[in-house]
Order: sequence, then structure tokens, then C-alpha cells
Amino acid sequence: MARTMPTVIVEAINASSTSEAFLVLLEISHSLFTTQRVVNNTEDITSNGNVYTRFPFQMIAPPDSDEFRPRIQVVAFDAVGELVTDMRTIAGGRERAYCTVTIIAASDPDTALAQWSDFEVVGVEYNAEALRFDLVVESFISEPYPADTMNPANFPGLF
Repeated sequence: MARTMPTVIVEAINASSTSEAFLVLLEISHSLFTTQRVVNNTEDITSNGNVYTRFPFQMIAPPDSDEFRPRIQVVAFDAVGELVTDMRTIAGGRERAYCTVTIIAASDPDTALAQWSDFEVVGVEYNAEALRFDLVVESFISEPYPADTMNPANFPGLF
């Protein structure tokens, strides 16, 4: 399934020069910590009333193909701060954090140009230099169908 890009982004990418900067907002939530909001920028940004803390990171999207599951790799180069502490608390745990990815224009931070929700944070790794994790969408392909087995133990009224 092909990704669609907003027209304003495509025009800026194809222009010989542009003054527009596009920023990626990450909103990471988990029951063990307060929702973390970060932006790949050199200064904090307020978008729709929420303050996103500056945090140097890059995202690597999968190839635009039907053959690949939705998976985004995130690498943060300055692995210090509250986000790293929070990721350490959930690393190896059973409950996963969830992430929303939003792309905005720096000139209009309250308008989401693109947004993807319900990514699970998996594969958290960190060292003194970088914090790495993947954002994935749950795959329903591996789920059993039908979910239950029709047997006397599960459905005694049928037998």
C-alpha cells in the first residue's frame, strides 16, 4: 500500500529551494510514565497546546512496498534525558508503549500535515551515544482464525 504525501510536502521537496521546514512530532505513552512529546528540532515547539521537547532524532521509514510490514526505525543521537529514563523503565517489560507520529510545518505547528497512530514501541536499545527503537503496527496476519476452537470445553451448550 503506497504512502500518500500531502501536496505541500511534495511541492517543497520538488522545489529548487524552500524556506519551509517540516518537523516530526513523536508522542509516546505508557502506563508507567507521563506521556512524552518530542520534536526533531533544535528548540521546543508548541503544537495544539502541547509542548514538544527538542530531541535530536531521525526516522527511517520502510520502503514504500506491499512486501514490508509498517515499521519505522527511530534513532536518537543525544541519549540523555527523561525519555531515555522512561525507555529504560519499560525495556524488557510485557506492556508496550504506544506512539503517534505527526508531521507538521514549522510555520504552522497546529496543522498536522500527516499523522499515524497506534504504533507499538519495540526493540528498545540504548548506550551512551544513542537510543534506538522501532515503531511497528500490530500484524493481524499471524492471529488465529477462528479465534476459538469449537469443543465441549469452550462451548458446552453446543454439545
